[in-house]
Amino acid sequence: SPLLAVALRSVEHPLLSDVAAEVIVETLKICAGRMQEYGGVLQKVVPRIVGIAPQFVALLQLPPEQAQSQQEVLCQFTRVFTETGECLCDVIAQQPGATEVTEVLKVLLLASSHHNREVSQIPLMFWTVLAEHLGNAPGAVPDLVPTFQFLYVSMLPRAYLPSDEDPFLVDEEVHEYRSRISALVYDIATVVGAPALLQATLESMRQQEGVLAQEAHFFLLAAIATPAKGSVESCPGMVDLVRGLPALIQQTITEDTVVAAQIACAQRGAIDLLTSVS
Repeated sequence: SPLLAVALRSVEHPLLSDVAAEVIVETLKICAGRMQEYGGVLQKVVPRIVGIAPQFVALLQLPPEQAQSQQEVLCQFTRVFTETGECLCDVIAQQPGATEVTEVLKVLLLASSHHNREVSQIPLMFWTVLAEHLGNAPGAVPDLVPTFQFLYVSMLPRAYLPSDEDPFLVDEEVHEYRSRISALVYDIATVVGAPALLQATLESMRQQEGVLAQEAHFFLLAAIATPAKGSVESCPGMVDLVRGLPALIQQTITEDTVVAAQIACAQRGAIDLLTSVS
């Protein structure tokens, strides 16, 4: 329709992006909810949405200082592509190699790993919905396993706590965001298998330094531990890590600094991890 055409052209306009995105998202919801009646419309709308992907990718690749001024537009683009992805879940599961599917997944992967939390949190539910469509058997759709593996690795930095704040005093939004990441990690494990995620996390841990990196990896490993029951003991690197946790937990902290608080937070993460694997 003419209105939809105008909306697609206006998503990147700072003053019109929210209204434009609302028009597109509501159109997608109507089509998805009444597929027999509007399935044909959806088939025509999706290619036009994919057509604006280059503008979205260009915004996602802006450096942080420039991206901050474009946050509202980035969020609206992300809403549009997230809703598109949710409408296409059945198609993605059945035709993971289709051109439009790969384009939508590509931009949603970029958005999910974006440095701006307001942007990266929007697509998280899409990946959960997609994982549910794929079923609970790891590798059920082999072509999508690399996509979920890439999603997990690219999201690892998003689990880090702020480096300049006491981790026990950060905004509740930070904890809510990490909780959503933790829940998504469980869903990713159902697609690629928990052993693969354990290995990826341990490999990442070996490449990163610092107490915040340590705490973030403990946090993610604890999230994987539940679906990994039975896999932990067969993973040598994981066994060695768990054996070393008591020594970390028993370290005495006497200073009252941000770094000391971060160490204490890592100790708590180690306790949570021990609890998860026991």
